[in-house]
Amino acid sequence: MTTPQAESQKPTPHPGVSVAIIAAVLILTVVITSALNKVPLRSAVATDPPDKSESACHPNDKVTKETSSMKEAPPIDEWTFDTTSVAYPKSKKYGPGFIEHKGAAAAPAYGMCFQRSPEGALFAATHAAAESLQKQPNTDWAEEFISKDQLYTSDVIEAITKGNLLLSLGYESDKIKRIEIVGYRYEYFGRSSALIHIGTKVTTNKDEVTYLTSLYDLTWEANDWKLIPRYLSNPTKTKRVPNLDGYISWR
Repeated sequence: MTTPQAESQKPTPHPGVSVAIIAAVLILTVVITSALNKVPLRSAVATDPPDKSESACHPNDKVTKETSSMKEAPPIDEWTFDTTSVAYPKSKKYGPGFIEHKGAAAAPAYGMCFQRSPEGALFAATHAAAESLQKQPNTDWAEEFISKDQLYTSDVIEAITKGNLLLSLGYESDKIKRIEIVGYRYEYFGRSSALIHIGTKVTTNKDEVTYLTSLYDLTWEANDWKLIPRYLSNPTKTKRVPNLDGYISWR
C-alpha cells in the first residue's frame, strides 16, 4: 500500500526528456534511411560479378560501344608470334597487354589485359586459342586466364598446360606443318560475359587440311576477360569439324 507521503515523493516525468528521445530516434531513422538510399541495389538481371582476384591490368571497367566486330573482323595492328608458336592478332586498343613472367627472368611474358568490349573479348579468346595450341602453354598465363570462381581451377590449369591438345585430338605433332587461327563466331556478348567460337586450320606435312573449333566462355573478372571452363578434360570443347561455315574470317 502506498502512503500519501510516498506518493508525493515519486518523481514526476519530465516532458522534455520524452520529446528529446523521440526526436533522437527520428533523426537516427532519417540518417539510416538516407544512407541506405545511397547504396546501389544490385539488380537480379545483368549484374556484374564481383572481382575474384586482384587485377594485374590497369582498370578499364567501362563497357565500350558494340561495333562491327560482331559482323566483320576488327582492325588489328599486326599478327604476331609473341609468346606463342601460333600467330594471333595484336592491338594496342583491344589487347593483349603483356605481363612479366612470375618465375625466371629468362622465361617468356604472357598476354592478358583486354578491353571490356566485344572486340576485347574476341582478342582474348583468339590469344587463348594460340596459347592453348602450343605443345607447352604458359602456366602463368593459364593461372591468370582461368576464372578464380571455379571449384577445380588447379585441375583445369593442369589440363590446359600439361596435356598436348593436338595430340589428344589425334594429331601427330611431328606431322603438322602449320596451325592457323582463321575465323570466329560470336554466340553471345553481354556486359560481363561472352561466348565466342574460334576456328583453327591445321595443315599436315602432306598438305592435308582439317579444322578445329574451340568455345570460349568468358567472364569479366578483376578487370580482364577470364575463362569459365566447360569441362575439366576439355575446358574449351575443342573438336574437329568438317568446315568453318558461318564463321567470320579473321584474315
